[in-house]
Amino acid sequence: MDKFNKIKEDNLAKIKYDKSSKGSIDEPILTLVNQINSLPDFFTTSSCSGRISVIKDGKGITKQRNAWIFKKHQAITVEELKSIVLPKERCSLKFETVILHIATNSIDNAFKMLKIARDSGWKKSGIISYKKNKIMLECSSTEVLAMPFSKEGRIIANDEILEEFCNQANEKLEKAHMKIKKFTKNLQLLTD
Repeated sequence: MDKFNKIKEDNLAKIKYDKSSKGSIDEPILTLVNQINSLPDFFTTSSCSGRISVIKDGKGITKQRNAWIFKKHQAITVEELKSIVLPKERCSLKFETVILHIATNSIDNAFKMLKIARDSGWKKSGIISYKKNKIMLECSSTEVLAMPFSKEGRIIANDEILEEFCNQANEKLEKAHMKIKKFTKNLQLLTD
């Protein structure tokens, strides 16, 4: 077994296909992740199908240090946002688009996958790490949305603003999910 295949086998066995904080693969991106992982020269290390979240702001707060107050990978409502128990820290309301980390074993394969990603609307895609036996790609789209949400445990936006945020975030999430389907279809065309 060559070095890349050993890395792939070890990685997939250890992380069960996903290193995200959630620890599992989001349903809207599962088919694409499985499709990539079935290819001999590629595997995924983390993925997100897009999410709407409330996250703590401030010095020393990182996503790895329990910064998320609320996280959802489907459409949201104002009522859901208003029901969140908020901390005293300032929080932001965010929509973060689809993202996928893919490892491959050659620069030629990296460029092939990046072309498929970009042709599928994942415009923020590129090589983020280059080692002899593993090249890492980060494939992402461009939809983002963020706003201040709360401070001192209370929501600072009115209902009209929250409604507009929900509408825009839900539209962006739907657009991200369409790009996942397009990537899946374009990748299938390559492998047929």
